[in-house]
Amino acid sequence: MDNIIYSIENFARSWLEFILSSSLQLGIFLVLIAALTFVFRKQPAKFLYILWLIGLLKVIIPPTIKIPDFFASANIPIAPNIFIFPIPEISFVTIALKMPELSYKGYLLLFWISGIFLISVVWIYNNIRFYRKIKRNSFSIDNPEVSNLVKYKNSRIRFYSGPDITIPFTRGIFNPKIFLPNQALSWSKNELRAVVLHEYAHIKRKDIVVIAFQNLVQILFFFHPLVWLANIQIARYREKACDDFAINAMKGNSVDYSKFLLKSIDNAINWQPLPSMSNYFNQSKKSLLNRFEYILNRKEDVMNKFSRFQKFVFLVLVMFGVAISCHKDQLKSTTSTSTGQETTKESDSAKIEKGKATPIPAIPSIPAPPPPPSDSDDIHFVPYDDPPKPIGGFAAIQENLHYPELARKAGIEGTVIVYAKIDTKGVVSKTKIIKPIGKTTVCNEAAVQALKSVKWIPAKQKDKPVAVWVSVPVKFKLSQEAKE
Repeated sequence: MDNIIYSIENFARSWLEFILSSSLQLGIFLVLIAALTFVFRKQPAKFLYILWLIGLLKVIIPPTIKIPDFFASANIPIAPNIFIFPIPEISFVTIALKMPELSYKGYLLLFWISGIFLISVVWIYNNIRFYRKIKRNSFSIDNPEVSNLVKYKNSRIRFYSGPDITIPFTRGIFNPKIFLPNQALSWSKNELRAVVLHEYAHIKRKDIVVIAFQNLVQILFFFHPLVWLANIQIARYREKACDDFAINAMKGNSVDYSKFLLKSIDNAINWQPLPSMSNYFNQSKKSLLNRFEYILNRKEDVMNKFSRFQKFVFLVLVMFGVAISCHKDQLKSTTSTSTGQETTKESDSAKIEKGKATPIPAIPSIPAPPPPPSDSDDIHFVPYDDPPKPIGGFAAIQENLHYPELARKAGIEGTVIVYAKIDTKGVVSKTKIIKPIGKTTVCNEAAVQALKSVKWIPAKQKDKPVAVWVSVPVKFKLSQEAKE
């Protein structure tokens, strides 16, 4: 249980920083998209659809992109800061009794994982149930009049109908299928062609792939209200863009198309907050009325290609999305060098001349020692944010300790203090005996073997594992029976 809690806490620290940064940047970006939508509200639906889609694509850009600060690093001398790592002796009894507890970060992580799991289960269940229902109650339409409504070459599109199908919709990526209600064959030729062209537009635009991406983002950011808003807007403008495609294919016959939209209000379905893996022609009544208003106010000819201005807006948006993720990666020096001290002296002298500071006695500069080689056995201090921890606690070390028979017979007791190097994989790679016990090395060897038998959680520096040296006391104590 302790190992699980340690793992959750270890992951929760980096996860919370990532999810907060992503959510904040995504929120700022989507607010900007909403403002641009209001400014360009008279633009074609296809343009506004891409705007919101770019807003949702922000989630694939890492929240932190480090770029080197060349100007800052050129003026800051870098000197190694090497110290012996002082670690006081730790009592095994105190550590063994201390049980690890989940912090608020751990609870937030568990809440996030639980939310993703529940929403995913509901989403998968609804789609499987819907797929089985239409597969069981639908049949293929072999009417050439329906197939000839859209002119295409080498297409795999198939038409289906059934008693449980009340609204037109499209499913499938590689083998797309258009499902029509039973009464579709009794519609007029213009009404039937309007629906088929609308669904064909979804297939041609590969909208099912975008819907899958929407589902993924919606599940991962289920707690973000602006993500829900973005998905609603994307679905709304996607339907309007397909309406434009169908009307253009019908040579601008928007009157018959809008009449069919009004006629479809009776079969309107409730809006689903989480998009499913289908494209629906009919949505909520409010959405259909909104599409009807858009068609009445649309221009006679909606351009299929984007203008230079529209492309420029897309480019600026993408650049802004990347820019808010970029941060300068400055190299900082923790020790003073002779160059740095000379700069300080010059600035102090300038202040003295102006009468704004008092003289400060100069401190002789001491050159910093050279960095140790990577394979050196010397013990050096490495800064870290989170110390290494043995999986199972320090009690696990004592449990893996085998009391040497020679030391037991000789009645040797005491504490062996071992300096151990814990590498980035949580393995004891090097050891040094700082405080041995007894005249033989059997206890020292047993202590080292006990340390190496335990897996460690490596130390972290800025959420990255680092190799550090730690001081570990290993106690050898005989029981009362063994002493007698």
